[in-house]
Amino acid sequence: MTRYAVRLSRETQDDDVIYATAKGNCSELDAELVAALDRELPPETADKIKMQMAEQAPNFMSLLGKIRADRASKASQ
Repeated sequence: MTRYAVRLSRETQDDDVIYATAKGNCSELDAELVAALDRELPPETADKIKMQMAEQAPNFMSLLGKIRADRASKASQ
């Protein structure tokens, strides 16, 4: 999703659009990961990891802020 964040943040400032697009483009990979978690781990562990994954949206928004700050810093040099 980071790759999409970097690329899409050049095209739009709408964080919700960037997140939705990145999440949509990663949905197949995400489904494969969830299936592997369910297949390979005990249910309690798999559920805990899936819950942690679901809580990552705020981290993604923070990442967008860091990308923009880094770009602004480089542009001012």
